[in-house]
Amino acid sequence: MPEKTEEKKEGKSEQNELFDFNALLDKHLYRESKPKTVGRYYPSEVGSCLRKTWFSFKFPIEFDAEKRRIFETGNILHEYVVHVFKSGKTPEVELLKSEMPFVMNCGDFVVSGRVDDVLLVKTSGKTILVEVKSAARMPRGPSKHHAAQLQFYMHATGVHNGALLYIEKNTLNSIVYSVAYDERAAQDGIQRFAVLHKALLEDAAPEPEAKTHADMRWWCDYCEYAERCSATKTGAASGVACGAPETTKCPPASSQTEVKEEKKEETAEAKKPATSAWSSPKPKQTKLGF
Repeated sequence: MPEKTEEKKEGKSEQNELFDFNALLDKHLYRESKPKTVGRYYPSEVGSCLRKTWFSFKFPIEFDAEKRRIFETGNILHEYVVHVFKSGKTPEVELLKSEMPFVMNCGDFVVSGRVDDVLLVKTSGKTILVEVKSAARMPRGPSKHHAAQLQFYMHATGVHNGALLYIEKNTLNSIVYSVAYDERAAQDGIQRFAVLHKALLEDAAPEPEAKTHADMRWWCDYCEYAERCSATKTGAASGVACGAPETTKCPPASSQTEVKEEKKEETAEAKKPATSAWSSPKPKQTKLGF
């Protein structure tokens, strides 16, 4: 009996020494982070806590191995959805685009980049912007932050039919919610970028909205800036300089009257309460042909 036990131990040791796939995976997923530039923002940042995004410019932190794996899982599910639509077995839904690069010029800043988790499909005669979200468990309802983010994407692309597709990681069960385009909610997204841009230029920490909004507080539990955030007051300076703002072209105005009207609208938008950043019609569950 002792000899057999020793054989098992030796066999286990040999198996462990073959290779460490965790290490291989982490090497494969590693990407050197690029410094951010004030004045150029990623579309996905519209749905994040503004103070966290502000910190990411001032105090850049590379994602740890665990977060890179989580993001890669989302990418794999996104590619799986694309594969399903391309398979030829789902003629009721036509995949038009699987990547959505765009540039939105907002005057003194630009929102640009590739939207990785959004698809453009056609079903029942309608063109729909579908945002794919992976979930550990099926949500009871759509996230209003996801809906607000989709509002911005619909505004930027000009596709005014939207849907949130949630897929459960362990089972591949899914649920779809339709999102009706709301121009005011989309403008709220642009206003969020304007607030971020101003806070970065003035080196003044924006409101810690994840702490002040009950439905966002759980974000703080997973935030890499949680400790730094707790020690930072709203409006406090970081003392850290980041990338200089890029020069962007302002949209042409056909008359001085239009310029004045635009400024009036901008002032009205700036006076809206912070909670309006998440104001959008409640999405409805729908089959949407798939």
